[in-house]
Formats: sequence, structure tokens, C-alpha cells
Amino acid sequence: MSRVLKNIVIEELRRDLGTLEACLLLDTSTLRVEEERELRSRLRRENIRLRRVKNTLAWKALEGSPLSRMKPYLAGPTTVAYGIEGVFALPRTVADFSRKVNKRIPIKG
Repeated sequence: MSRVLKNIVIEELRRDLGTLEACLLLDTSTLRVEEERELRSRLRRENIRLRRVKNTLAWKALEGSPLSRMKPYLAGPTTVAYGIEGVFALPRTVADFSRKVNKRIPIKG
């Protein structure tokens, strides 16, 4: 990935995550594509977004933000779940979906 593209991604992450007070870091690597698509669809109905991130770019984007305390959890495959009004529904929706597909979705932080 070129430096220019990395800078664009970092700025997008700052814009999306920089003002949030809370988010959830998930490891969705055990899900098949169809399962992740269904999870995204369910969360979208709750006004929650999923975004798979490169850890080093997320690390740079979170510097100086309220979410900078999440940096130690940025290791391995990481998907960030975030939303403004639906953040409280997030753990419940992820747990319900995990039971439905009979797969554990690790919550990293």
C-alpha cells in the first residue's frame, strides 16, 4: 500500500472513529464471507458499522483520540464495530448472531 493511500485510510479512520467515546474490537476471522455479510446487515439495522482495519493504520489514526486506550488490543485480525446511537445494542447483537451461526466471535476490547 502506498504512503498516499495509507494517509487517506488514516484520515478516514480519524474522521469515523476520532469523535467516538466507545467502540468494540472484534476478531471476525472465523466467519465465512456470507456470515460476516449477515452480521454487517444486522448491525447496520442498529446504526452500527463494521470496518476491518490494518492495526498499524488504526494505531496511527487513534493517536490523541478518546479511543487511544484501545491501542493495546490492536493485534491480530481486527474489525472495529462503531456507531453513535446503537453502541449499546452491539454486544447483544454480536452475541445473538454468534449463537445463530454457532461460532465464537472474540471481543478483543
